Amino acid sequence: SSSSSSSSSSSCNYEEIRQIADVRLELESYCAGLAAERISEKELQDLEDCLLSTKMAAAAHDTVSLMELDRKFHNLISEAANNPVLGSLLSGLHDRKLRF
Repeated sequence: SSSSSSSSSSSCNYEEIRQIADVRLELESYCAGLAAERISEKELQDLEDCLLSTKMAAAAHDTVSLMELDRKFHNLISEAANNPVLGSLLSGLHDRKLRF
């Protein structure tokens, strides 16, 4: 439910970010469990490649690549979970977080 109080926009943004993080934590944990049960060999290899690229980007302090690889990692997990509805929900939550 939305509040009609006149709180500052930054506190509203903080509260929405916290709420999104709460929901993402639960959904991503569930998604990872499904992915662990359903992942194919190719998806597992793609995930390992992504993690290797992430280590290289971290060593190079390449924050732009790290952000892109983080999104790719989560997308790979969503794909491996083989639940497009869950993937769409997580993608939407990620996009909402990026607005702030």
